[in-house]
Amino acid sequence: MTQLMHANNGTVSLFGSSNQAEWTQALKRVGSVIETPVAHNHLTAYENLSYYCKLRQIPNAEKAIQETLNYVDLTDTGKKKFRDFSLGMKQRLGIAIALLSKLRFDDSRRTYQRTRSCRYQGIPLACPKAQ
Repeated sequence: MTQLMHANNGTVSLFGSSNQAEWTQALKRVGSVIETPVAHNHLTAYENLSYYCKLRQIPNAEKAIQETLNYVDLTDTGKKKFRDFSLGMKQRLGIAIALLSKLRFDDSRRTYQRTRSCRYQGIPLACPKAQ
């Protein structure tokens, strides 16, 4: 679904996408986290989020980065590189990367909006519908 693997049969539609171009655009609205987070080892938390903001063309990147780092409690990592993070810090950065496309920051209230939520170690996340 997130194009990490290619399907050999069947179809997938995200947010009503009906072709490859629409699916690629729809993926900008999707966040995902894998068991072992992947980020650029030589970059800081801020630099990694900046990279993903550029990749996903996220507006107001500076604000999104600061709010997301604050949200996952990684504001005090300074110049520490991802390779030097503890596993917990790496997982929180993975969550931050996934949340970049989920959070919609409101300048007037400094809040975020989401549709459904669940909690992972105290962090609200968008959750799939129960099966």
